Amino acid sequence: MPGEKTHRQSGSHDAIGRVLGAEADLRRKLEACRSELSVALTAEQARARRIDQRASERVSRLHVWCEKRTEKSAAELRTRASAEAPRAKPDAADRVRLKAPLMRLPIV
Repeated sequence: MPGEKTHRQSGSHDAIGRVLGAEADLRRKLEACRSELSVALTAEQARARRIDQRASERVSRLHVWCEKRTEKSAAELRTRASAEAPRAKPDAADRVRLKAPLMRLPIV
């Protein structure tokens, strides 16, 4: 029976070796997966930064365009207003409407 005990010990030793080997293999695979994930995450973060940068640049260009368009429209309105101003002379009714708010102010 001593041989049987040695055989069982050898079998147990082999089983433990297989389990430890499988565990080590899983640890290597897990580390490889983590490493791959880290690389992918870094790439996606860089991609997100590029997208954000492009969006910010587009918004800035849109603001500049809107500001120029607004200035152009305002200039056109000022030109039209100054061209029409000499023709527009207040009549008596206009003067009464303009004075009405002033008349409601308390005089101290």
